Amino acid sequence: MSKKTLITAIGENERVVGRYIPGEGRRLPDRIGGEALPAKDAFAGLAECEPLVSLAVGQDRQAEQLQWLANLHGDDPIFERGVLHQTVCSISDPSEGGRRVASTPRLRKAELIRRLAIRMAGCQRVVILPTPDGSHGFAEAVLQAARMAAVSTTLCLSREQVQDRAEALALGSQAGTVQLSAEALAHLRGPSASGSVACDIASIRALGWRDVIATRGGDGAIAFLDREWVSVPGRMAPENHVDAGRPAFAGAAAAAMQLGLSPLRVLELAYSAGTLAVAGERWEGVEELDRAARRLERTPLVIESQPEGRLGGWSRVGVAATAVSASLLWLGLS
Repeated sequence: MSKKTLITAIGENERVVGRYIPGEGRRLPDRIGGEALPAKDAFAGLAECEPLVSLAVGQDRQAEQLQWLANLHGDDPIFERGVLHQTVCSISDPSEGGRRVASTPRLRKAELIRRLAIRMAGCQRVVILPTPDGSHGFAEAVLQAARMAAVSTTLCLSREQVQDRAEALALGSQAGTVQLSAEALAHLRGPSASGSVACDIASIRALGWRDVIATRGGDGAIAFLDREWVSVPGRMAPENHVDAGRPAFAGAAAAAMQLGLSPLRVLELAYSAGTLAVAGERWEGVEELDRAARRLERTPLVIESQPEGRLGGWSRVGVAATAVSASLLWLGLS
């Protein structure tokens, strides 16, 4: 049995919305007698798939992009939709004059972490993307579970998640690799920001962070990975699917790390994947990714009259300044 990569979108319920294997073009059973299959049953036996990497995304719609963001390992991915985000919600009761009534989490935090750790068993890396509300709670639970399961982690921080500097610094110190935009990094440094991305990375590492990847808009990306400084230049690309940039970058970087590639190669592949995702290009595997990136570089750029900052529908993209989801796999929480 070939190893498989499992992708799961995390919804706000404990039911599997859908399961899909891209390579076979078919959906897996997700209903019994018209009822959605409970997550614990849907994930039964999935440990046999031996996923190589795992990914948590915050919304179902983001997971749609994952179907064509191919796994660099070349294994058959399994796609899971809409599952298991344990949330604390609040509602407004009109009969009580708008009084807010807070519900309790479905699981205690300790139990959620325990279940997450079980799902991560045998996994090599978990990629944690920002949740829609920018909260830290879920990311912290996943990081703690990954530590229990001895799994490597990549944490992607959004601009919203660095508003509280103290919490963001604490969160980043728990992750093996942190990915964020240069803008978010500068905000995180606050008055101490130097104006140099490399200096800000060095400063943040002195506060307990390990490997750091910072995307720099149209100027590419710079990173400190595996005790080495690396950087890649920016690239022109059409903005067809802007929201796909950060996810593709994060997933390709995680997969390249698992392949044992050099830090520079990791950053090159990640930036190419993010750029191609924004452009709406499809690819499968490292060689095709490289070819598609070279083809994009050779594509003529038609300049038309556009508002300032836009060139004929094209722009210089910095993949982490886009949205939130990603290109590899999630084990599911139940």
